[in-house]
Amino acid sequence: MSARTLRIGVDLGGSKIEAAALDREGRIIFRKRRPTPPHDYDATLQAIRALVEDAAAGDAEASIGIGIPGAVSPATGLVKNANSTWLNGRPLTLDLERLLGRPEEVVLAVSHALAIRYVLDAADGTFPAAQIGRIPHATPFPLDADAVARAAETLRAWAAAPRFRVRVQAD
Repeated sequence: MSARTLRIGVDLGGSKIEAAALDREGRIIFRKRRPTPPHDYDATLQAIRALVEDAAAGDAEASIGIGIPGAVSPATGLVKNANSTWLNGRPLTLDLERLLGRPEEVVLAVSHALAIRYVLDAADGTFPAAQIGRIPHATPFPLDADAVARAAETLRAWAAAPRFRVRVQAD
């Protein structure tokens, strides 16, 4: 599979939703934000859809990563522990895949805290989302300069053609 043309990132927060699109060289070519519709799941989905459509500019192959203020349970696929409470108990990833018309390897909703898991795995040469493991709370993760360099190289290689296949693990 060839490298995707665009990579779209969406930050879903309690007060705003922001989307950005990066080209193949990693340059930000689109950035837009709008208020999060409070306490309205369907309106939140529609706001994300509108931002993604604007960011994609017709590119049906763009990968999409969505950071959420909670976590998606690997056992159920439902959002849990979100401070945006209208997301809790909802199949956000599945609903976005359907709404955006994108397959599961293109759309991934992740907890905002998951980024450290990607860096830790990448430092060991593992691509993001191949398997998501737990991160203990309040645990220091010392990374020396070599580990950070390895992580950066791994993430650059993965970003050339990102795919989001997640192995489900029990909670």
